[in-house]
Amino acid sequence: STAADQSQASKKQRTNDAMEESSMDNIVTFDVGGKIFKTSRSCLQNHAGIHMLERLVSDTWQKDKDHTKPIFIDRDGDTFAYVLNYLRYGRVTLPATVLP
Repeated sequence: STAADQSQASKKQRTNDAMEESSMDNIVTFDVGGKIFKTSRSCLQNHAGIHMLERLVSDTWQKDKDHTKPIFIDRDGDTFAYVLNYLRYGRVTLPATVLP
């Protein structure tokens, strides 16, 4: 293996590491009522400025936090799934058991 081959392999590895780190920074994990949910930051930013979830994952709130740990929300995980689906798809169908 030549020095050029080693340099190319090293450069490729650094690029892959940077892409993986960037991808991991884009994933947000929530622990809601003991249930784990993962979504992208972009999903939460689709409805910018209208909900607390966007603020929870913002750099202002998370600047000194451990990003490997889920953000804990003391609410019902089953209901949170509907909220997250609304943010993902812009609409949600609730079962009769959830409707008022």
